[in-house]
Formats: sequence, C-alpha cells, structure tokens
Amino acid sequence: MKYSEPEPTLASSWSLLSPSVTLVRQYFVPLLYVFILPALLEALGSTLAGDFKSHDTRMAVGMTLIAISGLWSLGSFAAFYYVLLHATKDHPVNPWEAYRNSARRILPNIGLILLYGLLVAAGLLLLIVPGLIILRRYYLAPYYLNDQKLSIREAMRRSARDTKPVSGYIWGIIGVNFVFVVLGSVLNLALGGIGVIATTLLSCLYIFAPALRYREITQLKHT
Repeated sequence: MKYSEPEPTLASSWSLLSPSVTLVRQYFVPLLYVFILPALLEALGSTLAGDFKSHDTRMAVGMTLIAISGLWSLGSFAAFYYVLLHATKDHPVNPWEAYRNSARRILPNIGLILLYGLLVAAGLLLLIVPGLIILRRYYLAPYYLNDQKLSIREAMRRSARDTKPVSGYIWGIIGVNFVFVVLGSVLNLALGGIGVIATTLLSCLYIFAPALRYREITQLKHT
C-alpha cells in the first residue's frame, strides 16, 4: 500500500499577522507608493463615480481618479512584489529603487495576473471546485515570477508543485485574507466616507503574509 507523506508543519496562518504588521511599519513608505495611494485613489474615484445623485463634474472627477489609479496599479505590480520580497529578506528598499529595478518585470506580472484571474473565473463558471483548485495552485505564482525571475509558465508550474504538499496552509492564508475583506466591507458601510481609508489601511495589515508563506515554502524545499 502506498502512503502519502504527511503535510509539512508551517506557521499557522493567523500567526503571520504579527510579523506582517511589523513589516508594514518598517516598509510603510515604499508600501505607500506601490499599494496604498493607488488603492485610495481607486476607492475615492469609485465613491465619486458611484454617486448617482452627483453632478457631471463629480462623476468626471471620479472616473479620472479611477483611470489614474488603474494606470498606477498596472505600473506598480512588479514594484509591489519587489517590496514584499525584499522586506521578507530584511533588505532595505525605497519606492524609487523598487520601481527602477522591477521595471522589466511589469509586463510578465500583468500577464500572470490576467491569466490567473481568467483561469479562476473560468473554473468558477464551469464548476466551483476547479476554480478553487486553480486559486490555490497558482496563488504564490507572482512570488516565484519575481523572486526567481521565471517565465509565467514556469512560475505557475513551480507554485502548483510546491504548494500541493502544503495546500492547507495556502487555504489558511486565503481564509484570513477573506476575513479581512469582510471586516473591511463592514467598516466601509459603518464609517461612510472615511471608511475608504480605514478599509485600505486594514487590508495592509496582512499584506506580507503570502510573501512570508512563500519564504517558508522555498526554505522548506532546501532543507
């Protein structure tokens, strides 16, 4: 009879919250440029554009902010992962360095995010289970793409292979992130206008957790 190997023991998903918060404090400035500001712009633009009672000028301002935040976010994909990965190595990083050194990885990052999103959406439309499997398999693919400078295909293959033995820990990260999304939605509804800021800052608290999990898994591979 063939026995499967037991799942390796990693840190619990909730235990990654504390080191993530610590890294947010240490790397707040680069995080501000690669994530927080474009997220705030998008949220503000959506609030303005979504107000159907507003005047045409307010709607136009909202749509302009959404467009700016979209372009900013597209240009920040690679820099975002650059910051996360360098932070988990305890390497100093500033936003300009992050944008400059990751510029060549912008298109691969956009391609990977689009492909990942399409695969998950297609899987969920066809059957729920395939979409969830895809969600887990390629969840860490951006970290392989940026840290190891792999192609999109190879990054997805490595993510699928390395996360399979520790799938429960990947689902743990996804689950905790879902809790923060729900909390953010509640804050947004309860606080109104300032809820946008509170929700964005709340989403930052756990933002380093996937990168920390990636580090654990890659170190596990070398032990």
